[in-house]
Amino acid sequence: PHMQLVGFPHFRPELSFSCEEFEGLMIDETDGVTFTLSTHPRVGFRELNIIPRDARATDVIADYIQIAVDFIRRRNNSYNIFFYHDGADVFIKILPRFATSPVFIGYNIRLLPSNLEEMRDEIRTIYFESDHTKCRT
Repeated sequence: PHMQLVGFPHFRPELSFSCEEFEGLMIDETDGVTFTLSTHPRVGFRELNIIPRDARATDVIADYIQIAVDFIRRRNNSYNIFFYHDGADVFIKILPRFATSPVFIGYNIRLLPSNLEEMRDEIRTIYFESDHTKCRT
């Protein structure tokens, strides 16, 4: 497997992301940490978001990262984890690493899958509804 962890300690957030990219279908929420499947993906079809109201909720954040990575690795061995900080809040995006779509590169047209609800339900079933497969502690 290939993994890249990307983060910048000082970066102008308005240049790196928009809040819209973290909107999505709710998968789970625990201790103020929201786990979603992006409905406005930055680049690809399967982008998972983690939005903690309190960045000190590290156990839940770590659990969600593990779940996101495991889910992505069921279909692809390469993924990226991005951390964004807007001065007050932390946002985390986990996405598979594919060759980037030429329509995105050339025209900034983002692709959106037609089966978001099914993907969300699959994640819920695998990680939150079946006791023998939970990754969370």
